[in-house]
Amino acid sequence: MDRLTFIRHSREQGFDIDEIRTLLSLQAASNQSCGQADAIAKALLVEVKRKIANLTALESELERMPARSRRNMQVIEILADHCKCTFHDCFALIG
Repeated sequence: MDRLTFIRHSREQGFDIDEIRTLLSLQAASNQSCGQADAIAKALLVEVKRKIANLTALESELERMPARSRRNMQVIEILADHCKCTFHDCFALIG
C-alpha cells in the first residue's frame, strides 16, 4: 500500500513513470546518495517554471485580445497571425 501511495502522490506532483521508477529504485537502495533524486526533482521544477511562464504569457495575451479588438474578428486575426500575438516570438517562428 505504501508503494502505491508513493506512486500516486508522485504522479500528482507531476513526475512521469520513468522518474517514479527511478525514485522507487533509489528508495529501495538505502545506500544511494540523494543526488539523483534531487536532480530529478530539480528538473521537474525547471519544467514547472517554464510551464508557469508560458501560462502567464498566455493569460496576458488572452486578456489583451478582446481589449485590442476593434471589430469582432480581431481575435481570429490574432490567432491566425503569430506576429500579432505577443505570446509567441514572431521572429523565432520564422527563423
